[in-house]
Amino acid sequence: MPLHKLLALAVFALTYFAIATGKLPPLRLDRAGAALAGAVAMGVIGAVDRRQALDAIDFSTLALLLGMMIVAANLRLSGAFTLAARSVLARARSSFSLLALTVAGAGMLAAFFINDVVCLALAPILIEAARMLGARPEPFLLALATASNIGSTATITGNLQNMIVAGYAHLTYSAFAVPLAPVALIGLMADYAIIAYIYRDQLEPIRRTLSTRTLRLDIAMLWAGL
Repeated sequence: MPLHKLLALAVFALTYFAIATGKLPPLRLDRAGAALAGAVAMGVIGAVDRRQALDAIDFSTLALLLGMMIVAANLRLSGAFTLAARSVLARARSSFSLLALTVAGAGMLAAFFINDVVCLALAPILIEAARMLGARPEPFLLALATASNIGSTATITGNLQNMIVAGYAHLTYSAFAVPLAPVALIGLMADYAIIAYIYRDQLEPIRRTLSTRTLRLDIAMLWAGL
């Protein structure tokens, strides 16, 4: 195999190793830094020329992603995500209903906003709510992570992969959402059922002893402190 192909293969493997592990010892590179460094290295060794590199960039997807990040960041700073979580938690009457509302809320928000932002915005609130319930936060955080990923499959703006697919396929928002939203809904229902079953031993005792009035009072105290 020619030397330049071996170098390209080595750069490709090293870059994906860094992306998979999230770091590249001893360099202080995260996934984004590793991807950028790998792209630059491919250009330096001549694996791709300037024209090929430019053609490989999907500027429409990058523009959409930037716009969604700006919108999501401002919504988070304005407290919109906190308000949405408040509405969800105020309706929780037990640990099982909190789990169901977490799955539904995270899935719905992630369908319209980037799923990573939803996880970052809601995780601290769920941890505090679990503490008030006297429950371990793992079931709720797992529900948040999985539901946000499942819900994000429903629309173009849910995640970066959807943006790329819709861009190359020239799909409109509705043309993408109509076939995939039902799939996401089924996935969310399965997600709740699986997590509720796996963590039933942790959730059941709370369901038996939980006072709705106490929960609502604690939630009111939570929002007063946010």
